[in-house]
Amino acid sequence: MTSKVKLLTACCLMYFLFYMDRVNISSLAPIISKELRLNAFEIGIVFSAFAYPYAVFQIIGGYVGDRLRPKATLGLCGLLVGAATIWTGLADGLVGLVCARVLLGTAEGPAFPTATRALAAVMPSAERGFAQGITHSFSRLGNALTPAVVTALVAVSGWRGALSRSAFAASPGHFCGSESTGPTLLRLGRRQSLYRASLKSTSSRWSSACYRSLWSTSAMDGCFGPI
Repeated sequence: MTSKVKLLTACCLMYFLFYMDRVNISSLAPIISKELRLNAFEIGIVFSAFAYPYAVFQIIGGYVGDRLRPKATLGLCGLLVGAATIWTGLADGLVGLVCARVLLGTAEGPAFPTATRALAAVMPSAERGFAQGITHSFSRLGNALTPAVVTALVAVSGWRGALSRSAFAASPGHFCGSESTGPTLLRLGRRQSLYRASLKSTSSRWSSACYRSLWSTSAMDGCFGPI
């Protein structure tokens, strides 16, 4: 299996799992609201708590992804997504749920701009459209399958157990820390380091940085976040 196939497979899995972790709260809302005695307004606050940090950190994540190695960035995102999902399952009230969702939005924000940078560096230009299409398709597949998966997990272990199991699925080792994908992302990180060094020795540093960085992609994704 080539490096580009390994990375594309890992990104598809990441998109799939991250979207499941962001929308599982919708399937669990009736159970959670009943157990924690939350009204419709309070559940709405829980839902929106994800969107605002997600929008902000997609832009910040573009900055981080331009400067840190994708392996480290995606690994940290996966770790925080898992922690946020576990925290959601441990919450005993509105404040705990809101804090967990804020952390989840913060963690997922940088992931997709960084994944876009990784794919753009590895995929040939003629195949980048396909790469973007299939990764986004997997994210929507995660949306579609979440109700069925969550229902099955709740039947086995309750809503708190269902969130814990989802958290372990989002472990960073699945998509960025594995032996197969890690070397690809490390090579990408070295390319980024060489690129940053080259910017320091060129007179068009600002224009080159604007053209090559993730700011434009991150800004567009940031606008999509709150919608």
